[in-house]
Amino acid sequence: MSKGIELNRLLESSNEEQLGAELQKMNSLISKMDTHEQLGLAGELSNIGLRRLYSLMNGTVMVQGAKEHLAYAYFVDRIKQQGLDDELLAELLQAYSGTEFLAIASILIDALKCDVMTVSQLEAAEKIVIDQTFMKEATAFKYRVAAKAGVLLNREDIKILLNLRAYSTLAFVLDENAVAEAALDLFHDPIDGEKDKKMKRALFQKANR
Repeated sequence: MSKGIELNRLLESSNEEQLGAELQKMNSLISKMDTHEQLGLAGELSNIGLRRLYSLMNGTVMVQGAKEHLAYAYFVDRIKQQGLDDELLAELLQAYSGTEFLAIASILIDALKCDVMTVSQLEAAEKIVIDQTFMKEATAFKYRVAAKAGVLLNREDIKILLNLRAYSTLAFVLDENAVAEAALDLFHDPIDGEKDKKMKRALFQKANR
């Protein structure tokens, strides 16, 4: 039996009141794991084990990378079970502000890319998250929201999205007919050797269909 499975059994067999008292046993098991084993630990835990270990995470002797993997798995599981509601977002942002784990930022980035975050949730996240990729996706998200609301994007808007290389969002706003006619000439047929040539050509073709 792996140490991870053994730890999961201990987590599952302890009731909520016993978890703190069992922490010493858990740390004893974790301390016998090498870094590779600790990094893979989240994948060996059941949903119950995952949530219980996450609640104890700050008191464990897990290496920092393993804690980040655990936090990522915990929040992904929670979102899968209940969606990203305001309460869970608040918990997620609190975890990010205390750790600045890139893995937690990546969950928020995925939520933006999939349009599962609301505008009010984004406003809350922007006050805390400083990750550059998150800020890029937040900008693209806002333009998609505007396009869905019937707003026509002007030349400055399109320049911003082109500079961000937000090609999927540019394709979306073109499909939504949400680009002002005066901005369509910003979509050009790229020359040989130009960066992102394939994506720029696809946008050029959309703009001129």
